[in-house]
Amino acid sequence: MAAESVEVALGPAAALVVARLGTDAMKARLATALRTELVDASRPRVTRVYEGVVCLHLVLSTGHTAIYNELSSQELADIAGQPGHERRERGFYVYDLVPARLGIIRSAGSP
Repeated sequence: MAAESVEVALGPAAALVVARLGTDAMKARLATALRTELVDASRPRVTRVYEGVVCLHLVLSTGHTAIYNELSSQELADIAGQPGHERRERGFYVYDLVPARLGIIRSAGSP
């Protein structure tokens, strides 16, 4: 699946991490990793509770752990109806991006 056909919506915590990245190149690398690695079914991921919600955790090539869920077809349709957005095949809501080591520790200690 082409990265352009994937919608990635960032929650407030994830958006703050992206905003704090040092350079545009670092932001672009993370954006590419999110659009390509979240859809890669061969990558190992863990299901854990994050702030009361069952989420998937995936260690990205950027050194971050993405804490996310896949968007439903209705959620994708809602996003597509917003100005500047078009319909995507798949999408993800990223709650947070944490350093990979911290994400693994949180995952191991989660219920």
